[in-house]
Amino acid sequence: MWKQRHLDDLTAQVAHLRRDNAHVATALGLTTQGLLAVDAENAVLRTQAAEHAARLASLNYILSSHRLAAEAAMAETNNKKKIYLPFQ
Repeated sequence: MWKQRHLDDLTAQVAHLRRDNAHVATALGLTTQGLLAVDAENAVLRTQAAEHAARLASLNYILSSHRLAAEAAMAETNNKKKIYLPFQ
């Protein structure tokens, strides 16, 4: 009698563990899908960040070139004023 009861308890425990295992497997599958989606989004964001960094570098170069040109023009204007001021 006690053997049958023990067998029934073990059978119930196996059924319970199998249900728990199925729930864990389902949760793991959902988590894996979420991870893959986040990884894909991160890859897109990393690519966009690299593109934005390259664009920013390009714009900074253009801005620097414009500043240098403006400074050169100002220096040339100042030099001309110095040269022509005594003759006015």
